[in-house]
Amino acid sequence: MGGQPRFRVVPRLVPRSSAILVIESDEWNASFLNYWPKIIVLTNIEMEHLDYYKSLNHILKTYKEFISHLPRNGVLVTNGKDKNILNIKNQISKLPRSRTSSLRGKQFKIQKFSSGQDETRKLREILRIPGEHNILNALAALTTARVLKIPDRISFKSLSKYRGAWRRFEIIEADLRGLTRKITIVSDYGHHPTEIKATLKAAREKFPHKKIWCIFQPHQYQ
Repeated sequence: MGGQPRFRVVPRLVPRSSAILVIESDEWNASFLNYWPKIIVLTNIEMEHLDYYKSLNHILKTYKEFISHLPRNGVLVTNGKDKNILNIKNQISKLPRSRTSSLRGKQFKIQKFSSGQDETRKLREILRIPGEHNILNALAALTTARVLKIPDRISFKSLSKYRGAWRRFEIIEADLRGLTRKITIVSDYGHHPTEIKATLKAAREKFPHKKIWCIFQPHQYQ
C-alpha cells in the first residue's frame, strides 16, 4: 500500500454517485487474495516480500490465484513487457477450455499496455511527475479508463493534473540550520532495489544538473 494521493481538496473515498472503487492491493502475506475485483491492473511482478514468499514460483502461483478471482466478465490490465506477467499470461492461455478453473481460456479479457504505445509521447509532455515507471503507471490508468468507457480527453486532463502520492517522490523544500541555501529533499517509500533504481532515475530526470545524494533507511530490516 503506502501511498496517499495528494489532492488540493480531500475527496470522498467513495463518491455517492459512483459504482467504482479503486484500491491498491498488497501482495505481502498474500493479502490481496481477500479481494475479488472486476478489474485487475498488474504493472510488474518481482521477487519481493521474501519473508513470506519462498521463491519466485511461489509468488507467481499466488498471483495466478489472485487473477483467478476475476469474474467471467472481468478484465486483466497488464504490462505487456513484464517477463513475469507474460509467464503467467502464457500459463493462462495454455489451460484447457474444459477445465473448471476460472482461469480457463478467454473467460476474462486481457488488455495490455507498454511504453511503445503512441500515447507515450503525449504522456511524457503532460505528466507532472518524473520517471519512466510513472509513464507506465499512466498508461495502465489510461488503459483501465478505456475499459470503463471513460473518454481519453478526460483521462489525459486528469493525468495532467495528477500531483503524485504521499511519500512517492514527494518533493520537500527544506531550510536546514547551518546551510547557506535551501536544499530539495525527495521523500520516497521505495525500498525494493528496482524501486530505488527507478526513483534515482526519476531524480536525475527531474534534476539533470544537480548533485544527488541517496539516503536509505532500512527501517523494516530484521
